[in-house]
Amino acid sequence: MIRLVQEIKAEEAALNEKLSAYETYIFGEDGETYQSLLASYAEFRRALVYRVSGSAASRTQEGYLSDSARELADYLSRVIAGQLERSVQAGQQYREDSDYIGRMSSMAGRNGGETP
Repeated sequence: MIRLVQEIKAEEAALNEKLSAYETYIFGEDGETYQSLLASYAEFRRALVYRVSGSAASRTQEGYLSDSARELADYLSRVIAGQLERSVQAGQQYREDSDYIGRMSSMAGRNGGETP
């Protein structure tokens, strides 16, 4: 059981690091989804602590917790990957829009303020 708790803590630390680093990629509406994800993750961690402390002597509980932790890690990875992809797409769209606006402004300046 001690090994399991150590594994969970190591995975939790790695996930916390990734979530913290990912936060810089959150834009607009994704912020609400990200906060919801963090709240769900915090709730899961609390439940896990209670579950581990209540089942320290049970081998079947160890297997259950290991599967649950793996399922959570898989779920969080999918959610984070999806949000990261949306953020990257939004960033690319922003750059394209910004470039377009810059080109239009430059052209308007050369045409005496009139847009082409």
